[in-house]
Amino acid sequence: MSPSQKKILFIVPPITMAEAYGDFEDAGNLLPFQGILGLAALTREKGYDTYFIDALVERMTQDQLMERIKAIKPDYVGLTATTMMMMARMMAVTIW
Repeated sequence: MSPSQKKILFIVPPITMAEAYGDFEDAGNLLPFQGILGLAALTREKGYDTYFIDALVERMTQDQLMERIKAIKPDYVGLTATTMMMMARMMAVTIW
């Protein structure tokens, strides 16, 4: 199977600013996650059918994210994994 036939989905899972930053939520930001964006760009450049969902920026619920994942039907999924957001990632993987 060629790379162009494989679907890769990269996800920044949903999380509130309070969950991500705790008492410092007002100091948090919604800047793009450069690492996962770089991986998405690389896979697209290599011919894979690449998708990216930033559920944090889109302020998606877990249910909305799951619907998007089901609609895309990816072969592979990549998640961000920052220390402050680890629980949200674990939930996304468990539910998926």
